Amino acid sequence: ANAHQDAWEPTDGLECTADSVTFEDLDLGYYVIISSYFDETKGEDIQTNKVSAGSTFSDGDAPHTPDGQVYEKNSKEVSVTKTSGETYTIGDTVTYTATFNGLNYYGTGDAAEIVKNYIVEDTLPEFLKNAVVTGIKIGGTPQDLNDTNFPGVTTFGTNKTFTIPWATETDGVWTSKYANDTTIEITYTAVLTDIVKIDGAANSGNKNIISIIPETPKGRKEPYKDSHEIFTYGAALKKIDDSEGKKPLAGAKFKFYGLTVEKTGDGVYTVVTYDPNAYDKDAETQDETKLGTEMEVDANGMLYILGLASDVKLIGKETVAPDGYNLLTTEFELSPQVMSHTIWSETGSKEFDAEGNLVAEQSETSETKTVEKNIDDLDAEALEIINKAGTELPSTGGMGTTILYILG
Repeated sequence: ANAHQDAWEPTDGLECTADSVTFEDLDLGYYVIISSYFDETKGEDIQTNKVSAGSTFSDGDAPHTPDGQVYEKNSKEVSVTKTSGETYTIGDTVTYTATFNGLNYYGTGDAAEIVKNYIVEDTLPEFLKNAVVTGIKIGGTPQDLNDTNFPGVTTFGTNKTFTIPWATETDGVWTSKYANDTTIEITYTAVLTDIVKIDGAANSGNKNIISIIPETPKGRKEPYKDSHEIFTYGAALKKIDDSEGKKPLAGAKFKFYGLTVEKTGDGVYTVVTYDPNAYDKDAETQDETKLGTEMEVDANGMLYILGLASDVKLIGKETVAPDGYNLLTTEFELSPQVMSHTIWSETGSKEFDAEGNLVAEQSETSETKTVEKNIDDLDAEALEIINKAGTELPSTGGMGTTILYILG
Protein backbone atom coordinates (compact mmCIF):
# COMPACT_ATOMS: atom_id res chain seq x y z
CA ALA A 1 0.00 0.00 0.00
CA ASN A 2 1.34 3.39 -0.94
CA ALA A 3 0.77 5.76 1.99
CA HIS A 4 0.49 9.56 1.60
CA GLN A 5 -0.74 12.03 4.26
CA ASP A 6 -1.98 9.29 6.62
CA ALA A 7 -4.20 7.74 3.95
CA TRP A 8 -3.59 4.46 2.18
CA GLU A 9 -5.16 2.08 -0.25
CA PRO A 10 -3.81 -1.21 -1.61
CA THR A 11 -2.29 -1.36 -5.07
CA ASP A 12 -2.95 -4.11 -7.57
CA GLY A 13 -1.43 -7.46 -6.65
CA LEU A 14 1.71 -8.66 -8.37
CA GLU A 15 2.21 -12.37 -8.93
CA CYS A 16 5.84 -13.28 -8.38
CA THR A 17 6.86 -16.33 -10.39
CA ALA A 18 10.63 -15.75 -10.23
CA ASP A 19 13.05 -16.12 -7.34
CA SER A 20 12.87 -12.37 -6.71
CA VAL A 21 11.10 -9.22 -7.87
CA THR A 22 12.50 -5.67 -7.92
CA PHE A 23 10.54 -2.39 -7.69
CA GLU A 24 12.20 0.65 -9.27
CA ASP A 25 11.39 4.39 -9.52
CA LEU A 26 8.93 4.30 -6.58
CA ASP A 27 7.13 7.47 -5.44
CA LEU A 28 8.21 9.00 -2.17
CA GLY A 29 6.44 7.48 0.84
CA TYR A 30 6.20 4.44 3.07
CA TYR A 31 5.42 0.98 1.75
CA VAL A 32 4.10 -2.18 3.34
CA ILE A 33 4.40 -5.47 1.43
CA ILE A 34 1.82 -8.13 2.26
CA SER A 35 2.03 -11.65 0.80
CA SER A 36 -0.81 -13.92 -0.21
CA TYR A 37 -1.43 -17.07 -2.17
CA PHE A 38 -4.34 -18.31 -4.24
CA ASP A 39 -6.38 -21.05 -2.53
CA GLU A 40 -7.82 -23.25 -5.28
CA THR A 41 -10.35 -24.87 -2.95
CA LYS A 42 -11.77 -21.50 -1.90
CA GLY A 43 -11.20 -19.72 -5.21
CA GLU A 44 -9.70 -16.67 -3.58
CA ASP A 45 -6.47 -15.05 -2.46
CA ILE A 46 -5.52 -15.82 1.13
CA GLN A 47 -3.49 -13.14 2.92
CA THR A 48 -0.74 -14.71 4.97
CA ASN A 49 0.75 -11.66 6.77
CA LYS A 50 3.86 -13.80 7.22
CA VAL A 51 6.44 -11.22 6.21
CA SER A 52 9.46 -9.93 8.05
CA ALA A 53 9.78 -6.65 9.91
CA GLY A 54 11.85 -5.42 6.97
CA SER A 55 8.76 -5.40 4.76
CA THR A 56 7.89 -1.91 6.01
CA PHE A 57 10.29 0.57 4.46
CA SER A 58 10.47 4.01 2.87
CA ASP A 59 11.96 5.39 -0.27
CA GLY A 60 12.93 9.05 -0.43
CA ASP A 61 13.53 11.15 2.68
CA ALA A 62 14.99 9.70 5.87
CA PRO A 63 14.59 7.08 7.13
CA HIS A 64 16.02 6.07 3.81
CA THR A 65 16.37 2.40 2.76
CA PRO A 66 16.60 2.34 -1.02
CA ASP A 67 18.02 -1.18 -0.92
CA GLY A 68 15.30 -2.60 1.35
CA GLN A 69 14.90 -6.37 1.02
CA VAL A 70 11.91 -8.53 1.95
CA TYR A 71 12.26 -12.26 2.49
CA GLU A 72 9.06 -14.29 2.12
CA LYS A 73 8.03 -16.33 5.16
CA ASN A 74 5.77 -19.41 5.30
CA SER A 75 2.95 -18.72 2.88
CA LYS A 76 1.22 -21.87 4.10
CA GLU A 77 1.95 -25.01 6.10
CA VAL A 78 4.29 -27.65 4.77
CA SER A 79 2.28 -30.64 3.61
CA VAL A 80 3.91 -34.00 2.90
CA THR A 81 2.21 -36.94 1.22
CA LYS A 82 3.54 -40.47 0.76
CA THR A 83 1.75 -42.81 -1.64
CA SER A 84 2.10 -46.18 -3.33
CA GLY A 85 -0.18 -49.01 -4.35
CA GLU A 86 -1.90 -50.77 -1.45
CA THR A 87 -1.46 -54.51 -2.09
CA TYR A 88 1.53 -56.50 -3.29
CA THR A 89 2.74 -60.03 -3.78
CA ILE A 90 5.99 -61.01 -2.09
CA GLY A 91 8.85 -60.31 -4.49
CA ASP A 92 7.14 -57.27 -6.01
CA THR A 93 8.93 -53.94 -6.26
CA VAL A 94 7.01 -51.26 -4.40
CA THR A 95 7.28 -47.74 -5.83
CA TYR A 96 6.71 -44.88 -3.39
CA THR A 97 6.13 -41.24 -4.25
CA ALA A 98 6.66 -38.59 -1.56
CA THR A 99 5.63 -35.00 -2.28
CA PHE A 100 6.01 -31.88 -0.14
CA ASN A 101 6.21 -28.12 -0.56
CA GLY A 102 9.56 -26.66 0.46
CA LEU A 103 9.29 -23.40 2.37
CA ASN A 104 12.30 -21.13 2.66
CA TYR A 105 11.68 -20.23 6.31
CA TYR A 106 10.74 -22.21 9.38
CA GLY A 107 8.52 -20.33 11.81
CA THR A 108 6.98 -16.89 11.42
CA GLY A 109 7.72 -13.26 12.12
CA ASP A 110 10.91 -12.31 13.92
CA ALA A 111 11.35 -15.93 15.04
CA ALA A 112 11.53 -17.24 11.46
CA GLU A 113 14.72 -19.08 10.52
CA ILE A 114 15.91 -19.73 7.01
CA VAL A 115 15.85 -23.42 6.01
CA LYS A 116 19.27 -24.58 4.85
CA ASN A 117 18.42 -28.30 4.37
CA TYR A 118 15.46 -30.64 4.19
CA ILE A 119 16.38 -34.04 5.61
CA VAL A 120 14.33 -36.99 4.32
CA GLU A 121 13.96 -40.04 6.57
CA ASP A 122 11.79 -43.15 6.16
CA THR A 123 11.27 -46.00 8.61
CA LEU A 124 10.89 -48.69 5.88
CA PRO A 125 10.20 -51.80 8.01
CA GLU A 126 12.07 -55.07 7.79
CA PHE A 127 9.80 -56.62 5.16
CA LEU A 128 11.01 -54.00 2.64
CA LYS A 129 14.54 -54.42 1.29
CA ASN A 130 16.84 -52.86 -1.32
CA ALA A 131 15.46 -49.32 -1.04
CA VAL A 132 16.77 -47.05 -3.80
CA VAL A 133 15.95 -43.41 -4.58
CA THR A 134 15.07 -43.38 -8.28
CA GLY A 135 14.20 -39.73 -8.85
CA ILE A 136 13.97 -36.27 -7.32
CA LYS A 137 12.11 -33.38 -8.95
CA ILE A 138 12.27 -29.83 -7.61
CA GLY A 139 9.74 -27.47 -9.12
CA GLY A 140 9.03 -30.14 -11.76
CA THR A 141 12.67 -30.32 -12.89
CA PRO A 142 14.43 -33.74 -12.61
CA GLN A 143 17.63 -33.54 -10.56
CA ASP A 144 21.00 -35.22 -11.00
CA LEU A 145 21.10 -37.95 -8.35
CA ASN A 146 24.60 -38.03 -7.00
CA ASP A 147 25.84 -37.84 -3.46
CA THR A 148 27.30 -34.37 -4.00
CA ASN A 149 23.94 -32.88 -4.94
CA PHE A 150 21.95 -34.85 -2.36
CA PRO A 151 24.18 -36.14 0.45
CA GLY A 152 23.29 -39.66 1.50
CA VAL A 153 21.02 -40.51 -1.44
CA THR A 154 23.34 -43.28 -2.66
CA THR A 155 23.22 -44.99 0.75
CA PHE A 156 19.50 -44.42 1.32
CA GLY A 157 18.85 -48.18 1.20
CA THR A 158 21.10 -48.65 4.24
CA ASN A 159 20.58 -45.47 6.25
CA LYS A 160 16.99 -44.59 5.19
CA THR A 161 17.96 -40.91 5.12
CA PHE A 162 19.38 -38.29 2.76
CA THR A 163 19.59 -34.50 2.55
CA ILE A 164 18.17 -31.95 0.09
CA PRO A 165 20.28 -28.76 0.36
CA TRP A 166 17.90 -25.79 0.36
CA ALA A 167 20.12 -22.72 0.92
CA THR A 168 23.73 -21.70 0.39
CA GLU A 169 25.94 -19.74 2.80
CA THR A 170 28.38 -16.95 1.86
CA ASP A 171 30.18 -14.95 4.55
CA GLY A 172 27.61 -15.98 7.12
CA VAL A 173 24.62 -15.00 4.95
CA TRP A 174 22.24 -17.74 3.86
CA THR A 175 20.43 -17.49 0.51
CA SER A 176 17.63 -19.84 -0.54
CA LYS A 177 18.36 -21.92 -3.64
CA TYR A 178 14.73 -22.21 -4.73
CA ALA A 179 11.58 -20.11 -4.81
CA ASN A 180 9.46 -20.31 -1.68
CA ASP A 181 6.78 -23.04 -1.68
CA THR A 182 8.51 -25.04 -4.41
CA THR A 183 7.15 -28.59 -4.83
CA ILE A 184 9.57 -31.49 -4.25
CA GLU A 185 8.71 -34.95 -5.55
CA ILE A 186 10.77 -37.96 -4.48
CA THR A 187 10.36 -41.45 -5.92
CA TYR A 188 12.01 -44.53 -4.49
CA THR A 189 11.56 -48.27 -4.69
CA ALA A 190 11.85 -51.20 -2.30
CA VAL A 191 11.28 -54.94 -2.66
CA LEU A 192 8.66 -56.74 -0.57
CA THR A 193 10.59 -59.71 0.83
CA ASP A 194 8.30 -61.09 3.51
CA ILE A 195 4.65 -61.30 4.41
CA VAL A 196 3.18 -58.27 6.15
CA LYS A 197 0.49 -58.41 8.80
CA ILE A 198 -2.41 -59.94 6.89
CA ASP A 199 -4.64 -59.93 9.98
CA GLY A 200 -4.99 -56.20 9.47
CA ALA A 201 -4.62 -55.29 13.15
CA ALA A 202 -4.46 -51.54 13.62
CA ASN A 203 -0.88 -50.26 13.81
CA SER A 204 0.33 -53.82 13.24
CA GLY A 205 3.67 -52.83 11.78
CA ASN A 206 2.60 -52.50 8.14
CA LYS A 207 2.85 -48.74 8.51
CA ASN A 208 6.00 -46.92 7.49
CA ILE A 209 6.45 -43.20 8.12
CA ILE A 210 8.29 -40.64 6.03
CA SER A 211 9.62 -37.58 7.84
CA ILE A 212 10.67 -34.31 6.21
CA ILE A 213 12.93 -32.53 8.71
CA PRO A 214 13.68 -28.83 8.15
CA GLU A 215 17.18 -27.88 9.28
CA THR A 216 18.11 -24.24 9.92
CA PRO A 217 21.53 -22.81 10.87
CA LYS A 218 20.39 -23.31 14.48
CA GLY A 219 19.71 -27.03 14.06
CA ARG A 220 17.00 -29.53 13.18
CA LYS A 221 13.34 -28.74 13.72
CA GLU A 222 10.28 -30.89 14.36
CA PRO A 223 9.58 -33.02 11.26
CA TYR A 224 6.62 -32.91 8.94
CA LYS A 225 5.48 -36.46 8.26
CA ASP A 226 3.06 -38.81 6.58
CA SER A 227 2.63 -42.57 6.72
CA HIS A 228 1.49 -45.31 4.40
CA GLU A 229 0.62 -48.99 4.81
CA ILE A 230 0.91 -51.83 2.32
CA PHE A 231 -0.81 -55.20 2.54
CA THR A 232 -0.58 -58.76 1.31
CA TYR A 233 -3.42 -61.23 1.38
CA GLY A 234 -4.11 -64.95 1.54
CA ALA A 235 -5.81 -67.43 -0.78
CA ALA A 236 -7.19 -70.80 0.26
CA LEU A 237 -8.70 -73.89 -1.30
CA LYS A 238 -10.45 -76.82 0.29
CA LYS A 239 -10.27 -80.35 -1.10
CA ILE A 240 -13.59 -82.24 -0.69
CA ASP A 241 -15.46 -85.17 -2.23
CA ASP A 242 -18.82 -84.94 -3.98
CA SER A 243 -20.81 -86.42 -1.12
CA GLU A 244 -23.62 -84.49 0.52
CA GLY A 245 -21.43 -83.87 3.57
CA LYS A 246 -18.52 -82.56 1.47
CA LYS A 247 -15.98 -84.79 3.18
CA PRO A 248 -12.51 -83.13 3.45
CA LEU A 249 -9.81 -85.02 1.59
CA ALA A 250 -6.16 -85.20 2.59
CA GLY A 251 -3.26 -86.08 0.31
CA ALA A 252 -4.06 -83.87 -2.67
CA LYS A 253 -1.23 -81.83 -4.21
CA PHE A 254 -1.29 -78.77 -6.46
CA LYS A 255 0.91 -76.52 -8.55
CA PHE A 256 0.23 -73.02 -9.89
CA TYR A 257 1.74 -71.37 -12.95
CA GLY A 258 4.57 -68.99 -12.05
CA LEU A 259 4.23 -69.46 -8.27
CA THR A 260 7.17 -70.52 -6.08
CA VAL A 261 6.56 -70.84 -2.36
CA GLU A 262 8.10 -72.10 0.85
CA LYS A 263 6.29 -74.28 3.36
CA THR A 264 5.65 -72.60 6.71
CA GLY A 265 3.30 -75.18 8.21
CA ASP A 266 1.02 -78.11 7.32
CA GLY A 267 -0.94 -76.89 4.33
CA VAL A 268 0.44 -73.35 4.75
CA TYR A 269 2.79 -71.80 2.18
CA THR A 270 4.30 -68.32 1.81
CA VAL A 271 5.04 -66.82 -1.60
CA VAL A 272 8.69 -66.51 -2.63
CA THR A 273 8.12 -65.24 -6.18
CA TYR A 274 5.23 -64.98 -8.59
CA ASP A 275 5.37 -64.49 -12.36
CA PRO A 276 1.93 -63.44 -13.65
CA ASN A 277 3.07 -64.06 -17.25
CA ALA A 278 3.86 -67.75 -16.74
CA TYR A 279 0.31 -68.66 -17.78
CA ASP A 280 -0.50 -67.60 -21.35
CA LYS A 281 -4.26 -67.15 -21.53
CA ASP A 282 -4.13 -66.91 -25.34
CA ALA A 283 -2.19 -70.14 -25.93
CA GLU A 284 -3.91 -73.38 -26.97
CA THR A 285 -1.59 -75.38 -24.72
CA GLN A 286 0.43 -74.30 -21.70
CA ASP A 287 4.09 -74.82 -20.93
CA GLU A 288 3.82 -77.02 -17.84
CA THR A 289 7.49 -76.47 -17.05
CA LYS A 290 6.30 -73.07 -15.78
CA LEU A 291 4.24 -74.68 -13.04
CA GLY A 292 5.72 -73.70 -9.69
CA THR A 293 6.28 -75.41 -6.34
CA GLU A 294 4.15 -78.44 -5.50
CA MET A 295 1.98 -77.92 -2.40
CA GLU A 296 0.01 -80.45 -0.34
CA VAL A 297 -3.22 -79.85 1.57
CA ASP A 298 -3.36 -80.50 5.32
CA ALA A 299 -5.29 -83.29 7.05
CA ASN A 300 -8.50 -81.26 6.70
CA GLY A 301 -8.04 -80.76 2.97
CA MET A 302 -7.02 -77.09 3.39
CA LEU A 303 -4.31 -75.29 1.43
CA TYR A 304 -3.34 -71.71 2.34
CA ILE A 305 -1.15 -69.44 0.20
CA LEU A 306 -0.02 -66.24 1.94
CA GLY A 307 1.66 -63.13 0.52
CA LEU A 308 -0.45 -62.21 -2.52
CA ALA A 309 -1.73 -58.96 -3.94
CA SER A 310 -5.50 -58.60 -4.03
CA ASP A 311 -5.70 -58.56 -7.85
CA VAL A 312 -3.74 -61.78 -8.47
CA LYS A 313 -5.42 -64.61 -10.43
CA LEU A 314 -3.62 -67.92 -9.83
CA ILE A 315 -4.11 -70.69 -12.41
CA GLY A 316 -3.53 -74.12 -10.89
CA LYS A 317 -3.57 -77.84 -11.59
CA GLU A 318 -3.96 -80.83 -9.36
CA THR A 319 -0.81 -82.96 -9.56
CA VAL A 320 -1.70 -85.73 -7.07
CA ALA A 321 -5.23 -86.87 -6.23
CA PRO A 322 -6.28 -88.25 -2.85
CA ASP A 323 -6.15 -92.06 -2.62
CA GLY A 324 -9.17 -93.63 -4.28
CA TYR A 325 -10.16 -90.48 -6.20
CA ASN A 326 -9.77 -89.37 -9.80
CA LEU A 327 -7.18 -86.74 -10.67
CA LEU A 328 -8.64 -83.47 -11.93
CA THR A 329 -7.55 -82.85 -15.50
CA THR A 330 -8.81 -79.27 -15.89
CA GLU A 331 -7.13 -76.11 -14.70
CA PHE A 332 -8.83 -73.79 -12.20
CA GLU A 333 -8.48 -70.19 -11.02
CA LEU A 334 -7.82 -69.13 -7.42
CA SER A 335 -8.07 -65.52 -6.20
CA PRO A 336 -6.94 -64.07 -2.86
CA GLN A 337 -9.56 -63.52 -0.20
CA VAL A 338 -9.06 -59.88 0.83
CA MET A 339 -8.42 -59.65 4.55
CA SER A 340 -9.42 -56.75 6.75
CA HIS A 341 -7.02 -53.86 6.83
CA THR A 342 -6.77 -50.36 8.18
CA ILE A 343 -5.24 -47.48 6.28
CA TRP A 344 -3.85 -45.20 8.99
CA SER A 345 -2.36 -41.84 8.18
CA GLU A 346 -0.88 -39.06 10.25
CA THR A 347 0.09 -35.55 9.26
CA GLY A 348 1.40 -32.87 11.52
CA SER A 349 3.82 -30.07 12.22
CA LYS A 350 5.20 -28.08 15.14
CA GLU A 351 6.59 -24.55 15.29
CA PHE A 352 9.04 -23.18 17.89
CA ASP A 353 10.11 -19.68 18.82
CA ALA A 354 13.72 -18.47 18.90
CA GLU A 355 14.17 -19.88 22.42
CA GLY A 356 12.94 -23.29 21.36
CA ASN A 357 9.50 -23.03 22.98
CA LEU A 358 6.59 -24.77 21.23
CA VAL A 359 4.28 -22.04 19.91
CA ALA A 360 2.02 -23.96 17.50
CA GLU A 361 1.15 -27.57 16.81
CA GLN A 362 -1.05 -29.24 14.25
CA SER A 363 -1.86 -32.94 13.97
CA GLU A 364 -4.48 -34.98 12.16
CA THR A 365 -5.12 -38.72 11.89
CA SER A 366 -7.58 -40.72 9.83
CA GLU A 367 -8.65 -44.34 9.45
CA THR A 368 -10.40 -46.22 6.65
CA LYS A 369 -11.48 -49.87 6.83
CA THR A 370 -12.45 -52.38 4.16
CA VAL A 371 -14.15 -55.79 4.28
CA GLU A 372 -13.33 -57.50 7.57
CA LYS A 373 -11.78 -60.94 7.25
CA ASN A 374 -8.86 -62.63 8.94
CA ILE A 375 -6.87 -65.82 8.59
CA ASP A 376 -9.49 -67.90 10.42
CA ASP A 377 -12.17 -66.75 7.97
CA LEU A 378 -10.26 -68.19 5.03
CA ASP A 379 -11.80 -71.60 5.71
CA ALA A 380 -15.26 -70.28 4.92
CA GLU A 381 -13.99 -68.31 1.91
CA ALA A 382 -11.87 -71.12 0.46
CA LEU A 383 -12.40 -72.32 -3.10
CA GLU A 384 -13.85 -75.84 -2.96
CA ILE A 385 -12.12 -78.36 -5.23
CA ILE A 386 -14.24 -81.50 -5.65
CA ASN A 387 -12.87 -84.96 -6.43
CA LYS A 388 -15.04 -87.89 -7.41
CA ALA A 389 -14.33 -91.36 -6.08
CA GLY A 390 -13.29 -94.04 -8.55
CA THR A 391 -10.39 -95.48 -10.47
CA GLU A 392 -8.94 -93.83 -13.55
CA LEU A 393 -9.33 -95.68 -16.81
CA PRO A 394 -6.14 -97.57 -17.71
CA SER A 395 -3.99 -96.51 -20.59
CA THR A 396 -3.73 -98.67 -23.73
CA GLY A 397 -1.77 -101.88 -23.08
CA GLY A 398 -2.29 -101.75 -19.30
CA MET A 399 -3.59 -104.41 -16.90
CA GLY A 400 -7.17 -103.92 -18.11
CA THR A 401 -6.13 -104.84 -21.63
CA THR A 402 -4.33 -107.96 -20.36
CA ILE A 403 -7.47 -109.11 -18.52
CA LEU A 404 -9.53 -108.68 -21.66
CA TYR A 405 -7.02 -110.82 -23.55
CA ILE A 406 -7.26 -113.61 -20.93
CA LEU A 407 -11.05 -113.50 -20.93
CA GLY A 408 -11.01 -113.72 -24.69
